[in-house]
Amino acid sequence: MADRDDYRKAVVIVDAVAAGLALRDEAKRQGYLVIGYQSQPLAYFEELPPSYRPPYIKDHEYYDEIVIEGDLEKGVELLKGLDLDIRGVMPGSELGVTPADFIAHKLDLRCNDPKLISARRNKVDMKRVVEKAGLRV
Repeated sequence: MADRDDYRKAVVIVDAVAAGLALRDEAKRQGYLVIGYQSQPLAYFEELPPSYRPPYIKDHEYYDEIVIEGDLEKGVELLKGLDLDIRGVMPGSELGVTPADFIAHKLDLRCNDPKLISARRNKVDMKRVVEKAGLRV
């Protein structure tokens, strides 16, 4: 029989839109509760093409918990306050890459080195990091 903690295991998907919604579906299929985290106010998404708008973010039919908080420090505290065993944080779109790294780091979860965020987002910084690691670019 499964441990009680298995019933509370959860993942956070940050700024899931369009193709990122497949992450939500797969996490649910694997038995995780899914926390939808929006790092932007919902008004931000009203400016996007209809296929990228997440009108469902307020609907618990799609998520087990929902957090909408632009201030990532406050968002982390909200996540810590949930009675869930958060096991991972994933970006659900390009918009969610940096916030997901930040949140995972603050929750002490396995994640990319937060000092190298710019190297994942800026090709000049990426080249510098790769060269420093001794790889030819």
